[in-house]
Amino acid sequence: MQESINAFKKMISQDKVNVVIGEVVSATSQAISGLAQQAKVPLISATATSLDVTKGKDFVFRTTFTDPYQGTATAKYAKAKGVKSIAILTNSSNDYSVGIANAFKEQAKKDGITITEEKYTNDDKDFKAILTKVKGQNPQAIFIPDYYNTIGLIISQAKDLGITAQYFGGDGWDGIQTNFGAVAEGAIFASQFSPEDKAENVQKFMKEYQAKFHKEPIMFAALGYDTVEIVEAALKSAKDLTGPSIREAMNGVSGIDLITGKLKFDADRNPEKAVTFIEVKGGKLTLKEKF
Repeated sequence: MQESINAFKKMISQDKVNVVIGEVVSATSQAISGLAQQAKVPLISATATSLDVTKGKDFVFRTTFTDPYQGTATAKYAKAKGVKSIAILTNSSNDYSVGIANAFKEQAKKDGITITEEKYTNDDKDFKAILTKVKGQNPQAIFIPDYYNTIGLIISQAKDLGITAQYFGGDGWDGIQTNFGAVAEGAIFASQFSPEDKAENVQKFMKEYQAKFHKEPIMFAALGYDTVEIVEAALKSAKDLTGPSIREAMNGVSGIDLITGKLKFDADRNPEKAVTFIEVKGGKLTLKEKF
């Protein structure tokens, strides 16, 4: 983290940059966001999801949706799909997992979904005890907001126990197909991008990306591309290249069609956009629908 802080300070004091793109993860982004606010230099993160990154900092923006946003959307989606009971497995030592789980619980309760919750930590590798509890509860679905390596272990052990519930997850599931595609078959998770999206700008991006890098882009590539588009649009419309003018222009960048959806910033400079739901099918990630 300190390395990122030092790099940011150098950009401001020595390089005299007008706007900064970064950082990637929430903890580091939060650390430099206060510095950006103090220096009055616009900062935009493509992928940091914690609410605290932008909250109360009018020079700080983000391209990705927040943890609570996707948690709420996934609960609404589960309700729309007829889910009446769901078990939540939360990584209590991970802010990402806790943030999504809390928002999911709040919305699910509003929607009348019966909820149970079991917790684990980053150190856990054997999940059979909590999964045995979940099996006894016989939920219609299981929601696991965590990253795909841990999720792969959980659902593999759940399969061994004969659990057949429908799985839902957050965008940390992206990558589950690499080693756990078979056991994750039928799982549905929130994302912000699908290579199968037929939108003209998405397919143009796909074609150009594959021509240059010889592989399909992942969600983070799409968010990175969108972030540069937002900055470019702001720089073109800003009255001048001072921090306050660029911030004002960035606030006004609304309604443009990005790779991850049509952009609209809320009051805290977080994007409001449709959530792309992905289904693991045949060991691959397929576009289920936008919601």
